[in-house]
Parts: sequence; C-alpha cells; structure tokens
Amino acid sequence: MPVLTRKGREGISWILGGTVVVALLYVARGILAPFFVSFLLAYLLDPVIGHLASRRVPRTASIVALMVAMLLIIGAAVVLLYPIVSEQGRHLIENMPLYVAALQKWLTPIVERLGIGNPKSLQEFLDQVFSRFGSLPLEVLSQSTRFGFQALTSLVGFTLFLVDLLIIPVATFYLLRDWDQIKEKVFRLIPVRQRSGARSLLRKIDAALGAFIRGQVLIAFLQAVSYSVGFTFVGVPMGVLLGIVTGIASLVPYLGLVVGLLPALILSYIHFGDFSHLLGVLLVFAAALFLENGVYAPRIMGEKIGLHPVVILIAIVIGGKLFGFLGILFAIPGAAVINVVLQEMLEHYRRSLYYSGGDSQ
Repeated sequence: MPVLTRKGREGISWILGGTVVVALLYVARGILAPFFVSFLLAYLLDPVIGHLASRRVPRTASIVALMVAMLLIIGAAVVLLYPIVSEQGRHLIENMPLYVAALQKWLTPIVERLGIGNPKSLQEFLDQVFSRFGSLPLEVLSQSTRFGFQALTSLVGFTLFLVDLLIIPVATFYLLRDWDQIKEKVFRLIPVRQRSGARSLLRKIDAALGAFIRGQVLIAFLQAVSYSVGFTFVGVPMGVLLGIVTGIASLVPYLGLVVGLLPALILSYIHFGDFSHLLGVLLVFAAALFLENGVYAPRIMGEKIGLHPVVILIAIVIGGKLFGFLGILFAIPGAAVINVVLQEMLEHYRRSLYYSGGDSQ
C-alpha cells in the first residue's frame, strides 16, 4: 500500500482546512453577506486605485474620489432612468386589463383543444385577476400603510438593514485603503517553504478570477444596454426595465436568458397579439448572445476562465442550493478558483514519483 509523501499529507491538510473554512462561511453567511459584497467591490476597484497610486495620487484621496464618482454615476443613472421606467410601469398597469383579456382569448381555445382543464374555471380565474388589477391602487395604499406599521413595530430589523447598507461602503473604504497590507499579512501566514508555490498559485487564481469578475461586470453593463435598446426598438412593454434586469442577470452566465426571455415573449404577445414581435424578441436575444459569446467575452475575458459550460451550470445549481442568491452570484468565481487549485494539484501529481512509477517514499 503506497505511503503518502510529505507533500501529499500537506495537500490533504490544506483540503481539510479549506473545507472547514467553507463550512464556517456557510454557517455565518447571513452575517457576512455585506462583508462579502465589500470584499468583492474592493477586489474590483483595487486595480484602479493602484493605477492612480502609481501616478502619485494619495491612496485615500483616490478611494474617496472613486467612491464619490461611483455614487454620482449611480445617482445620475437613477435620475435619468426613473422617469422612463416609471412611465413604462404606469403604461403597463393601465393596459393590464387588455393584457388579461388577450391572454384569456389566447388560452381558452388551447385549453378547449387540449382538454387539460375547464375553460369556465380558466375564465373565472382570469376574471379574478382582472378584478385584482381594478382594485390595484387601493391595495397599494393598504400595503403601504401596512408596511409603514411593520417598519415601526420591527424597528430592530429595519435598523439592522440600515446598518448592513452602511457597512458596505465603510468596509469597502477600509479594505481598499489597507488592501496591500492585508494581502501581505495573509501571505505571511503561509509557511516559508511553501511561499514560492503559493505565490505562483495566487497569481494564477488572481488572473482567472480577476479576468472573470471584472470582465463579467463590464459584459453585464453592455448587455443591459443592448437588451434595453433592443426591447425598446421591438416595442416590448417595460422594455427598459426588463432590459436592465436581463443585463444584470447576465452577471451569471446563462441566467439573463432564463430571466428575460419568457417575460419578454409573453408581454410582447399579449400586447401585440402577433408572432412578428415574438420573432423580434428572439432576434434581440440572438443578437445579444452573439455579442456576449462572440465579441464581448473573447475580447474582454479571453479564455482565462477555462470552465466547461456544463461545469458552469453545475456550479450555479450547487451555489444556489447552498447559499441562495449570493451562492449563484459567487458560484462561477468560486468554481474558477477551485479549477485553478485542481489544475495545480494535477500538475504536482504528474510530476510526482508515484505517477512516474518511482519510489513514493
């Protein structure tokens, strides 16, 4: 029976230690969520701060200026987009009775032809939906009053929510300010004899992780613009809002297609009642997917992520099951890190005496 070498035992120790860390993160995922977001923002923004620092701009001043600029950009985007989204929302609510009637007219013959249900029950259900939208303003007022009462009676929960919102920019500022020192202190925890290999591994992880995260954020922004323009051109109701949501969902590969396609098709059909607009929606998605996979991804990220599409889907499912939405968001970066570590372990294995058939002692 082969005996594990010292490197093999150390490798198992690292795997066990990593498993313990992941388990602790899972247990504390609710508490650590704002710090995860802060760490991600610091990781994304550190290259910009480093570039400004190389131009002899003080690091603290660079961080403050960058965060203020981001807040101004977000504020300007809200100011510009809110009237458009608000108008489209109002238009959607006003025309909802027509949409319900069109949906009823479309579904009833299908139900009768397939015999999968009672057309009368379907009509009663759609009539209930219709009446719900007729009383929508009163329900909105009622829900708003109830929400205000709950906010007063659950002051602790509301306070914790505000604290989480404040933690993110504050923690991001301090992480950015001390980013280099934090990295150095963490690196010094690694045993001296393993630092050379660890430095090489961390560089590979940073190359894969940084390329994906920064690239995917840029791609999501470009896709949000593409979908919003395309949906507006085709005439999809709530096209701008739906385009923004679909673009943001593109932060996770393939999720934008899942989130945006069906709502866009349904809204287009019940609004226009023809198949030409459905074809237009499909063309918008086809063009956006071509831009993402044929133009944006190769030029922005290259092949540095190195994950098979099936592996990406598995990672998304596992991340969502374990950590919810944050798990979906961090699934691909996590899979990229694991992929780099496994590739490094595989290289060590192939160079080992055990693999070559020599003495494993």
